[in-house]
Amino acid sequence: MSLVRPEEVVTPSMLVNARPIIAAISEFFRRNRLSSILDQVNPLAEIDNLRRLSVMGTGGVSRERASFSMRDIHTSQYSRICPIRSPEGQNIGLVTYLTLYARINPYGFLEAPFFKVVAEKKGNKTRMKVTDEIVYLTADDEEDYFITHADVSRDGIYLVDNWLPARHRGKFIEVDAEKIQLIDIIPRQVVGTSASLIPFLQHDDGTRALMGTHMQCQAVPLVKPEKPLVGTGMESLVAQSMGWVVKSPVNGLIASADADHITIEVTNKKDRESLEEKRYGVGVPAYTRPEILNWQGKKYSVPKILLSGNHKKVEAWRERHKRRAPL
Repeated sequence: MSLVRPEEVVTPSMLVNARPIIAAISEFFRRNRLSSILDQVNPLAEIDNLRRLSVMGTGGVSRERASFSMRDIHTSQYSRICPIRSPEGQNIGLVTYLTLYARINPYGFLEAPFFKVVAEKKGNKTRMKVTDEIVYLTADDEEDYFITHADVSRDGIYLVDNWLPARHRGKFIEVDAEKIQLIDIIPRQVVGTSASLIPFLQHDDGTRALMGTHMQCQAVPLVKPEKPLVGTGMESLVAQSMGWVVKSPVNGLIASADADHITIEVTNKKDRESLEEKRYGVGVPAYTRPEILNWQGKKYSVPKILLSGNHKKVEAWRERHKRRAPL
């Protein structure tokens, strides 16, 4: 405690000693083993960095003492931890990544979503109906249920087959359809963000898929990007989630557009959206290009992406070769 004379003006620094607070913040951000600079090479690298899991750090294990069983894939990781994405060095299996729809509950446990399946009787027949009710379960709660995957045959919202593959108490078995209680939301919920961007992942070798997830995170954005010939549908979602694309917050009419700005007219008011070049932590620039001819003078609805890449040539090539392309 410091002494302050009556004639002096009292400031917060005279009453509070900030050194312990500064030391605690410095200890966490500078010396903590889990603290790192956000990877912003591309949108995928950024979102993967935010969804990273680690068993190391304060209170965890070291890579030298980690056993093979800790690095291996376990049945409890299904739909919670990506079985493909992991470092290829000493940290393999110790640093992992969340799956697409996994979430962390208030107690710190990973939860996976499932659709609830109920029995519906019509006369003498019983049909299993997939409802739109979503249930989030932890790994220990999941063991008490019979859960099937999302690729089973369906007739609308009803399950077709009498016998279905299921998971129960950590084992993969085949049971009567009337025992099914839950079903996966979507087939790709078992993998993470990087793996979900690989087309035909189920036909890919595990080692090649692992290398593919790493190389996607190392890709540098192009000055003139082109739309891929084959995609999984997750590409735009990754870019939107990290704010790498310009989106309009309101409905309106595009009054004008050029290489630097897009002017939006909303109820006789004009809002200007800047298209300046952005640079991220690693010095990687991100370029945006408006489609002036296609957008100017047209109305749009929220949320509408106002920018896109130079993919006209690719679209024209696909139109010419759609009968010959083995897609």
